[in-house]
Amino acid sequence: MKAKSLIIDLRNNLGGSNTFSDHLISYIASKPFTFASKLKVRTSRITKEFWKNINIPSVEELKQAILSHENGSRFEVSMPDNQPQPDSIRFTGNVYVLINRFSFSNTTSVASIIQDYQLGKLIGEDTPDFLSSYGATQQFSLPNTQIAVSFPKGLFIRSSGDVTPQSVKPDYEVEDITPNGKDEILEYTLDLIRKESNR
Repeated sequence: MKAKSLIIDLRNNLGGSNTFSDHLISYIASKPFTFASKLKVRTSRITKEFWKNINIPSVEELKQAILSHENGSRFEVSMPDNQPQPDSIRFTGNVYVLINRFSFSNTTSVASIIQDYQLGKLIGEDTPDFLSSYGATQQFSLPNTQIAVSFPKGLFIRSSGDVTPQSVKPDYEVEDITPNGKDEILEYTLDLIRKESNR
């Protein structure tokens, strides 16, 4: 029997690369989607030193833009469309995405894409990180102390185009009470699936 509902659990997730998450989303997307509506990058000597050794075809255009612009300059990068998977392997049922106050970084972006493109319902708590904010960090060490310093090189604008600095808010707000031995968010989701399947 083919599954009619899919739960994607993004809780307690530190994030990661959108090269994985974009591929995951392509299995539930019914139309092309983008990771962000806009990406504004500021290049520098440190950023160039990092990117000159990157050899990934999918980001070659970004690499060349970073290397060719003058240090300290800002420029906008076009965000390519990600294509959905063929209907034969794409999930077409109802999608439920669990988020909480520990859904960080790229996990927040995944939740916003799913919400902005209406690919599923978000259940749980507000994410801690903001959308339409700075990211794509680089790092260098101070010359005397060798203390590591991280700095963002990019400004990402949410896929919906909303520039308001705010977290991703769930469609169904459920508090995750810790610790009490229960999983309130998952229990709520399973109950919601049962109710919607009986309609």
